[in-house]
Amino acid sequence: MCLCRNVIAAREKEGVDVDELAHLLHRYLRFDDEMLQVAVQWRDCFHLIEQYNDEQVRLTESVT
Repeated sequence: MCLCRNVIAAREKEGVDVDELAHLLHRYLRFDDEMLQVAVQWRDCFHLIEQYNDEQVRLTESVT
């Protein structure tokens, strides 16, 4: 995992506390999971929005 290598290299270079790095890594992984959930929800919502817009176009065209 590239992120882990970068974290280890930064720790060695800058002398960052291991517990702090572990906390930051856990926060990042939690954030990544949350963003994945948002992406899935957005995909589902976007599909529904597209369906709604298509229906509105059809309704508008049938009235005119």
